Amino acid sequence: MSQLAINHHPNRARIVRLALLALVLTTLLAVSSVALAQFIWPTGPGALREISVSNLSNEPLATQFLIADGIPIWLVRQPDGNLSAFWARSPHRGCNVEYDTATSGRLGGVVNSLLANSSQPGVFYDVCSGAAWLLDGTRIFGPAPRGLDQFEVQLTGPSEATINLRRTLVGACSSGITFRAPPPHYCSTPEQPLYDSNSLRPS
Repeated sequence: MSQLAINHHPNRARIVRLALLALVLTTLLAVSSVALAQFIWPTGPGALREISVSNLSNEPLATQFLIADGIPIWLVRQPDGNLSAFWARSPHRGCNVEYDTATSGRLGGVVNSLLANSSQPGVFYDVCSGAAWLLDGTRIFGPAPRGLDQFEVQLTGPSEATINLRRTLVGACSSGITFRAPPPHYCSTPEQPLYDSNSLRPS
């Protein structure tokens, strides 16, 4: 009996070791599978990385709204024919940015005056803070620390383009700001454009 008992202990220890090894291998396989699946089939905002858009207006300062992979975007045909793709989210608090005109009744008196002195048909407007931006993304009013953040756009035809969602060009510094404050109060200058490959961090 004692000999049988002695022989059983090594077998039991070996079974425990094999079970632990199987558990570790199973865990590693599961983690690897999840990582591979996320790489092949990414999800969440920006997962598509690039999108193609068509039927774009060629009229100067024409605005078009779209949602690409969960990201709201304002497209603007600039007077020089180039296309801008602005993130329709305020860099101040992350609120929605809408397009408004002087006849909408929503713009404040200061913004209406600034709009009247410009050659633009409307402005982008932060529904929370009242901040406003021209159609080139420049901040003209309100507490936003910078212009609208935007995505890179490549025209692929007269009315077609590809928008790169992999990174954003951080908005230009608001008037009077001549330095880059620490994040999230950061901004781009003509001499030093600042790109962000992470989700934008509103102030």
